[in-house]
Amino acid sequence: MEVAGIPVMDDSKIGLNILKILFDVDSVEELRERYTQVKYDASMDETYPRVKGAKKALAEERYVKKM
Repeated sequence: MEVAGIPVMDDSKIGLNILKILFDVDSVEELRERYTQVKYDASMDETYPRVKGAKKALAEERYVKKM
């Protein structure tokens, strides 16, 4: 976390910046500037731990927001 933490408000850090670990850059823009000859294709995905009943609760929350 000291070297590759992702800064948020109040100077605390969350998660790990994989770009910092692998390429020593802070953002994708910086990576593209550093390696201009390489073509990039990116996709992102978020994963969460499974919680029983979470999908139903999410569906109900979306339903309430629509109404």
